[in-house]
Amino acid sequence: MVTSATIPDGGYVPFVVTSAEPGFSPTANYVYNLGADLLTRVSYSALAAPTAASQIGSAGPSDVQADLDARVVSAALNSPAGAGMVGWQAPQAGSVARNQDEVNKDRPSVMDFIDESQWGFIRDNDYASQDPSLVAAGVNAAFTAGVGYMPSGTYYVDAPLIFKSGLAVAGAGRRKTTIRSEVIGDSTFKTDASCAFWYIGQMSLRGNTLTGVDGNGHAIDLIDNDVAGGAKSPSQGMIYQLEIAGFNGLGRRDSQVSAPSIAACAVIGVNALQNLIRDVYISDCGHGFYFKDCENTRVENCGVDGITKFAALVMSSENTVFLNSTLIDAGDGTPDPNYPATATSLGSGIFCSYQNHGLLVEGSKFKNNYAGNATIQSLFSNNDAFIANWIRADAMTDVTHKGIYALRPTGIVINANIFHPSVTAFTTKSYQTIEVAVEVNNECPSFSIRDNLFGDVAGMNIEYNVKIGGNASARPVQGVIDGNRFGFREGRPSATVVTYDILLQSCSPRAVRISNNTHVAAANVTRTNGVANSGSTLDRMEVGPNSFLAGGGTITNNYNNITEGNLSAVSSSYDPPSLATGASTPIQTTTVTGAALGDVVTASWSANLAGAEIKAYVSASNTVSWYITNTNGTNPLDLSSGTATLRVKRSWAA
Repeated sequence: MVTSATIPDGGYVPFVVTSAEPGFSPTANYVYNLGADLLTRVSYSALAAPTAASQIGSAGPSDVQADLDARVVSAALNSPAGAGMVGWQAPQAGSVARNQDEVNKDRPSVMDFIDESQWGFIRDNDYASQDPSLVAAGVNAAFTAGVGYMPSGTYYVDAPLIFKSGLAVAGAGRRKTTIRSEVIGDSTFKTDASCAFWYIGQMSLRGNTLTGVDGNGHAIDLIDNDVAGGAKSPSQGMIYQLEIAGFNGLGRRDSQVSAPSIAACAVIGVNALQNLIRDVYISDCGHGFYFKDCENTRVENCGVDGITKFAALVMSSENTVFLNSTLIDAGDGTPDPNYPATATSLGSGIFCSYQNHGLLVEGSKFKNNYAGNATIQSLFSNNDAFIANWIRADAMTDVTHKGIYALRPTGIVINANIFHPSVTAFTTKSYQTIEVAVEVNNECPSFSIRDNLFGDVAGMNIEYNVKIGGNASARPVQGVIDGNRFGFREGRPSATVVTYDILLQSCSPRAVRISNNTHVAAANVTRTNGVANSGSTLDRMEVGPNSFLAGGGTITNNYNNITEGNLSAVSSSYDPPSLATGASTPIQTTTVTGAALGDVVTASWSANLAGAEIKAYVSASNTVSWYITNTNGTNPLDLSSGTATLRVKRSWAA
């Protein structure tokens, strides 16, 4: 072994080991560079000698032995297994000692799979410097390995991210973890096979905001790719605490249409089952929520704002629930040309239910319909329910301000909502709050409209609050309008006219009940008609009692071309003459407003009839004739004076 007395700063340890040197082993030799990287090979046996380190010069304050030890430890810690050499223990009482390797295994992240060249750009939210192909490949590799945690940063991707069964894709929080999508003509998140028990949450998804073929496809795609397989998928999943914005391109309508089709959706589900979407905010997208052929979908505490087509469109689905959500600023008025063929006439708006079973919307807010057909549409659906919502049926363009439009519904429930109109720039348009439309003879749509509050608006008029209407008097319909309040207590600062609170138009109401409603005209409010009929054939209806209160305003007609189903009046006092057996009094007449020929009349006498009989009938419009006949055999019979109470049941009344 040849040595040198000193080592220059930054130089090499001048050891030379040859095969003839005692202790040489080709497997036991190491290379060190004390200045740069310990490149000189030295004999492990020589360095292991007790005096070896003291014989080697060093320019630093410590000896070479300590330096070598530190470098060996550093190399070990930088190895893949290095974390296992570092101890760790949680500060809480009762925790056990672990090593960092075990701690790291608890939550691996997608960063473990992304190329190292992208790490800094991701952490610095510098998406412009990223290679989106490398990032997408790394994220998908992580997902395939079952790793879904995405630490803080911005991830720029240009290919779909494929989530799997059992995978939880979670960021560090909205506004902390962001996926910036450059996925064109396809969806940013999607599945490639049957998928269950999945999760996506705590991050933001950002599209490029472009429209048409240059824009992004859907943000989250829950389309079943194996419809023929029978089982619905994706299923049993959850979308939680997301912010989704800027997806305005085109995306597939279902698994059978591969080319881009409908306006991109924040969340689209087709043939999916039992999925929960909670605390999601959506803005600036083609559609908000789009569900077709889904079951048991639940949307809670979500916000949708600034949508081109529908904030929510639900078709041919069962048991869909929207709770405590806000859906505003949607509907460009132009139908998407690639909706399913049977639904091309949907137009646009804020919310649409089409051919559903058991949809519930409760505790939610709707307003600012840009140019759509109506704020809320229910078309050919069974048992839709809109309960305890706040609804402003205003429009942002020069179109009719329509609230809820229900076409041929079965069992629709519109209960306990607040309809709160507001003046808009289009004051020549009137509000149409609720319309139940009937079009055919061979079915009988049904409805329940109860306990709602219908407000007034200064400076704009309301054409009708509730219209039950068809296109012919034979169109059957049945339902209940009960317990509603028409009009705010407070007066309006300027004039407003409500033409109809309740209008039956060109239909055949059967077993319809209109009762216990309160119609209020506060200051500056004119209610022209409380309850009105225009061209309808009434059958077995129950109308009244209803209350009409002019509290500073005007109610022109409580009823127009319709009356309460049960009318009554009391005659003026009358002293019958003495009657021989079988004799009758002269016929008396009493005005009963609304009575018509064919109505059924019952009468009673305020004094003792002593066995005599009082009979009554409608003899002319608004007129009831009555008389008393001695039928008890007393001759003569002298009755005490009294009054006749006349009760008229309309011929169409139940």
